[in-house]
Amino acid sequence: MSGALLLALPTNQADFLARIESSDYLRRFSIDPKGSWRLTYQDVAEAWLAIAEAASHAGMAVFENVSLSDLSLATKQFQTVVLVSHWKGPAVLPEDLTDKNPQEYVAKAQQAATASALCLQQAFALKPPHSMIDVCQIMTNFIQTTDAWRKHHGDDFEVAASPFTIQSWNRDELDSLFGGVLMRPGNRVEFADGLYDKETVKDAVDGNFQGLLDLTTCTSTVLSDYLVRTSRARYRTVQFEKPQKPALTGLLLERTFHLYAEGMSYSTARVQAYKDLVKVVETCEVEAKPQSLLARLGRRFLNIGRQR
Repeated sequence: MSGALLLALPTNQADFLARIESSDYLRRFSIDPKGSWRLTYQDVAEAWLAIAEAASHAGMAVFENVSLSDLSLATKQFQTVVLVSHWKGPAVLPEDLTDKNPQEYVAKAQQAATASALCLQQAFALKPPHSMIDVCQIMTNFIQTTDAWRKHHGDDFEVAASPFTIQSWNRDELDSLFGGVLMRPGNRVEFADGLYDKETVKDAVDGNFQGLLDLTTCTSTVLSDYLVRTSRARYRTVQFEKPQKPALTGLLLERTFHLYAEGMSYSTARVQAYKDLVKVVETCEVEAKPQSLLARLGRRFLNIGRQR
């Protein structure tokens, strides 16, 4: 086996229904699980199954419903590891706030003396929160400020960062202040056994791993940059700056695995797959129905290899 594909999200209805209450990604479908499977998630599951088939055809080992320990095993055994999962980013969602009394959050901020706590104290004083919506909005404003409190990484050098990275640092500040009892943490990657922060993921990667770790999750830059920096670039990563749509993610990985099976290195295949997609988009006639466009795009994109 030349590599491993790790699928952290469900690929069938039984697993989807079993994990819908515990999964951060799947929780959005919990109001109508069976209807959500039929109307929405079934297409996502089919995208994961399609890339699993392409990976298997390319000689890669495929693992479904992977836990954090599976990442450890895969990076011990394989030089190319592709993780397809969900990244819970820095945004504060109403369901992240576990206590429904706004004054608990005001009191918690007043008990701390950090720069971030003082900033929140001022915000709570300017507009005393009367509902959890108010609390959520104040925290959202804090996250979106460009005046990050974590500008240093312990070496006295200021770090230049993208807006998303700054938001992630700000969310870490909120988690440090309110985490545990009052707030579910952000900046986590999802496995079948839960959400894990970048520090825990770093420890899970095998200490001798020197290959390529493809982090196919939404906005995986924060995790990727941390892994590369703390490992002193012992291994390489594939990262994404923006949210990933399952359908396009599936097409890109399918194409990558097809090229990989033809003898390309994985990193070269990844780049070429993106170039092929751009070429097809540029030449594909836009139709009125997006579904028809995506279907045509998929057929033409995956047929490129057969036309060689």
